[in-house]
Amino acid sequence: MTPRERLLGVLRHQELYPVPLEFGTTPTFAERLAERIGTHDFAEYFQFEMRYVGWGPPRQRPDFSSYFEGRDLPPNLHIGEWGDAVIPGTFYHFTRKVHLLDRVRTIEELERYPFPDVADPSRHAHLEAAVAQIHARGLAAVAGMECTIFETAWYLRGMEQLFLDHVERPELAAYLLDRITERKVFMARRYAQAGVDLIRFGDDIGTQRGPLLSPTMWRE
Repeated sequence: MTPRERLLGVLRHQELYPVPLEFGTTPTFAERLAERIGTHDFAEYFQFEMRYVGWGPPRQRPDFSSYFEGRDLPPNLHIGEWGDAVIPGTFYHFTRKVHLLDRVRTIEELERYPFPDVADPSRHAHLEAAVAQIHARGLAAVAGMECTIFETAWYLRGMEQLFLDHVERPELAAYLLDRITERKVFMARRYAQAGVDLIRFGDDIGTQRGPLLSPTMWRE
């Protein structure tokens, strides 16, 4: 039985051993572990049953400069292609977020926002070949799509503001979530077409005490 077959078998509730293994680490722990085992390639060292495929980088980075006006931002600000901006912190890997859409008040302003072009073929044409290469090794191909919709939305808008939008400006919340969802659906569909075995979705919507938002708001 190949590692891929064993992983898929366990997900179908078959009792198979050894149990498939995969883990992620914080940067600090990763460095300490690499020092101990002599490599940063944990997947190979620990013989994970899966390998990841992902989207290629954009041909051109969006211009978010107009959203920086009036903000006192440090030079080490990091900006993702969605405009998810973070300032490195001083405590391990923790960061402070800068919400570039927190001042938006109209649909027209959201319409001008440079959402990423995930449909550009240059970003996903390689997927079939990448999946085939992983399958040729007997491994499972996995696509990571964590921070799928809700987290992406509040990274841009701010969590408190996104919650207020649902009450005071529901059309803004709907527009933002729809634009994100359209792109994530396209990505998930392409991953499936390319033959990945698993897609990992994830949005932190709860705490140790309960959900961050009411079931009614979440369903809406």
